[in-house]
Amino acid sequence: PSQTHWPAPGLRRWKSPPTCVAERTWAMASGCEVEWRFVVNESPDLKYLHIPIHILLYLEFLHYLIFFCTPLLHLCHKKHIKRLLTGWIWPIHLMQMHNQLRYCAGWMNAVSPVSCTSTGGPGFKGAQGQPGMPGRGVSVGLLLVKHSQSEDVPQCPLNMPHLWDGYSLFYVEGSETAHNQDLGLAGSCLPRFNTMPFVYCNVNEVCNYASRNDKSYWLSTNAPIPMMPVAEDAIQAYISRCTVCEAPSVAIAMHSQSRSIPPCPRGYRSLWIGYSFLMHTAAGGEGGGQSLSSPGSCLEDFRSTPFVECQGARGTCHYFTNKYSFWLTAIDETRQFDADPIPETLKAGQPRSRASRCQVCMKNL
Repeated sequence: PSQTHWPAPGLRRWKSPPTCVAERTWAMASGCEVEWRFVVNESPDLKYLHIPIHILLYLEFLHYLIFFCTPLLHLCHKKHIKRLLTGWIWPIHLMQMHNQLRYCAGWMNAVSPVSCTSTGGPGFKGAQGQPGMPGRGVSVGLLLVKHSQSEDVPQCPLNMPHLWDGYSLFYVEGSETAHNQDLGLAGSCLPRFNTMPFVYCNVNEVCNYASRNDKSYWLSTNAPIPMMPVAEDAIQAYISRCTVCEAPSVAIAMHSQSRSIPPCPRGYRSLWIGYSFLMHTAAGGEGGGQSLSSPGSCLEDFRSTPFVECQGARGTCHYFTNKYSFWLTAIDETRQFDADPIPETLKAGQPRSRASRCQVCMKNL
């Protein structure tokens, strides 16, 4: 198309990009970035030259300047100056200029059908980008609970922030129905202690507190078993303390079912070692258990009575004879499928030798 039929850039979009051969002066006036292709002496054996348009204008200006000053150059005795100037200009004068213009999506670009003969150097460094989104830290909100089984508040493992500490709630019983607490979850660590930590309500929108024979059970310490129920400040010596920490990954319990401590899997580190606690029973045949994958199933200290019962309405705590604890036992590898396990009674000091050992591990990040 001619200059009069060519649309100005940005006025409208063409369904198919037109192609034309335009004059140099018109292409400059249209505001396009033109890539010029020159063929020296129209010889197909010579390589194409790609010259920016501002260099071309400078050479054209210099050409016409030399053209009008040629008589003066003949008067010059320094012939090498004449050769230098004419050697730069006249080959350019003999070149034929060709360009193809293509109009794409409202923008005009000059396209040369020839490929580059060499790779250019690296471009300039771009401007700095926008700030990125905040990165995620190592801590992702996973919780780890540690019970000391003593009056002392346990410390969080290395590089784990402390969230809160409290008292180790084992489970509760209301209306002769028990509700178990996993010792590996944060719900088993209450910030405050009371023999009756809950209230019960009915459909009449009436709630009652400490008016029934409901009970609470707490992980106990290694304090000597008292002869009589303890009350008020004396209870504190029998209630285990606990700590909730923020962990980078999930902690798991490994059980050996032997007297040897099981190793952590490859890529995991040890948090603590202990004994494999399985389940418990209390008044009325109620009780509960621990998931063997939970850190709560690996208690650091073995006790035949690892928990104490507190009478909510009375405000007292005591160890009763109808409370039982169950532990994984050490099994001889050569007698795994024996028909009849050998009965055995283990007295004071001996149960530790038959309890399975365990280790709580966490993946290294």
